[in-house]
Amino acid sequence: MGSKALKFGVAGDPPADLGAQAETKPSNSDATGLATDGAPGAAGVAQRLAASTLKANVQDFVPSSSKSNGPTPRPSPGARPVVDSGLAGAMSRAGEFRPGSTGPSPSGPGGRGRPPATAGDYRGGPGRGPMHGGGRGGGRGGGRSPQQFISSSPNIAGRGRARQGQVFADERLRAELQQLRWAQQTGCSAEELQALGVRAEVVEGFHTMAPLEPPLSPGQDRGPLGVASTVFKGISEVDGLCYALRRFDGRQLPPTVAMRDHALQLQARWARLADHPSLLVPRHAFVTSDMDQIPTLVLIHDFLPRAQTAQALHIDPSRDAQSGALVHRAPSEGALWSYLVQLGNALRAVHNEGLVVGPAALHPTKLLLASMGRLCIGSIAAADVIRFAQTQGSTETGTPREDLEALGRTMLQLACAGSGAEPSLALAAERQSSQLAQVLGDLLGVGNGPGFGTAAELCVALAPYAFMELDAASARNVLLLNELSKEVENGRVARLLVKLCTVVDRPGERPQFGAESGDRYLLRQLFHHVFHQSNPETGAPVVDWGHVLEALGKLDAGTRERVPMLARDESSLLVASYSDMRHSLEAAYRGLLAQAQGPGQGGMR
Repeated sequence: MGSKALKFGVAGDPPADLGAQAETKPSNSDATGLATDGAPGAAGVAQRLAASTLKANVQDFVPSSSKSNGPTPRPSPGARPVVDSGLAGAMSRAGEFRPGSTGPSPSGPGGRGRPPATAGDYRGGPGRGPMHGGGRGGGRGGGRSPQQFISSSPNIAGRGRARQGQVFADERLRAELQQLRWAQQTGCSAEELQALGVRAEVVEGFHTMAPLEPPLSPGQDRGPLGVASTVFKGISEVDGLCYALRRFDGRQLPPTVAMRDHALQLQARWARLADHPSLLVPRHAFVTSDMDQIPTLVLIHDFLPRAQTAQALHIDPSRDAQSGALVHRAPSEGALWSYLVQLGNALRAVHNEGLVVGPAALHPTKLLLASMGRLCIGSIAAADVIRFAQTQGSTETGTPREDLEALGRTMLQLACAGSGAEPSLALAAERQSSQLAQVLGDLLGVGNGPGFGTAAELCVALAPYAFMELDAASARNVLLLNELSKEVENGRVARLLVKLCTVVDRPGERPQFGAESGDRYLLRQLFHHVFHQSNPETGAPVVDWGHVLEALGKLDAGTRERVPMLARDESSLLVASYSDMRHSLEAAYRGLLAQAQGPGQGGMR
């Protein structure tokens, strides 16, 4: 429908901890999963609800005051060694994220931006540590005399150092996921919803409502559906997931029991394809008066936060953020092949089930582009519901060949996007390769070949490009699995840290739990050694994430490595293994739980 669209947004600005800046970008849309602007009256709400592409400002966990431009010089035999924040220098040399940086350096094996570690990147040089492939070069056998580990300060020279990029998830990925979460969980106020005709904050079990596009003004193009409709985001009380609620205009499409039942029948038919990554099938349908002054039919689909339509992203001009000029973002040929592979595979799955998508769902305003290159067909079955109502109960659907022709028309528009001329095969042949032009001609049935009779024939022609798409998907899976593994390890460290902080220096304890001996004393020394490092010359605190994470990782693993720990008053030096300290932690925590389970003593949480 010819309304203007923006990426999904809700009232207010994104929270500051997103590490992002919002910028508005006008574009066109009429699709599930988008917010829009450019409409008068109630549409002003949607204008404020529009969220733009959020550019993550990569954060560095290491304070700038503790950064180093190189490895710390080895102390002289008589000097007291200092554990500095060598993590920052290692990150800088290894191409890790820094404030103001745009990402890792392209150097390194495999183009991963992380060159092999050198001895200068970690205190003590490379070795074997649980948080990295190196780690024990500064320990036994590392070339230092035992006297260097005995100091009048708690700053004992550590073992290896883990780089931050190997412990924490990619900041850009974290920011993207946080923005998606924010888009899902933020809604409108009751006053803003009432201005859009939504009279209740909870509609048929959906709450946290927010408009994804403004209502159409009188005389505005109704788009491929031919009926005015407005899309809202809502969270289900049943499963807690976000859905897109398409509200049809009850004046143009008065709901009936037969229409609702037909919509539910369509939902049951499409349920077999509910898990397909490129299909947004109908999930539910109901009739309500809470979303308008009169009864209206509402069709439910999955919600894609921060998605854009192909129309908004590639066909309609958008305003450049820096120059302010209108520019076209035409897709590259590689992107066009990727779109063809995904849509061809989706049509193959649909036709194998005896269903058809229909030309309306394959219109550029109904194709949604999500993160990581995912392309989805939205608004499935919406045109079927409208046809049923307008033809007094006709259940006739289109044909698979009509789907292929509709796909060809949409891809032709994308191939000619930004040219300023009417899309045509001749223009596409000038701008794209002859292979792509041939496929488009076969889809439309006007090429030199016999054309594609089925989606399976299209997939055969796309086989070479499908393998390229498979390679890209596999690479993304490997990347996400690596990032997930970091967070899994961080979860183990977090549980360990909760136990340690619960046990150490607990006020109001019974005598047996507060004695300055045994397990508790050992754990206090460990806590002091891990978190309270300081500069022996100035007394300034040393914040070294590598030291903290390395020690907690070894404690979680229960390694037999022995670590010297100096008391706070520097009167004694305690040497214990991480294995012994882990047993002490578990014993102290069990004792604390036993105390918590006693009468009148609280309880386990």
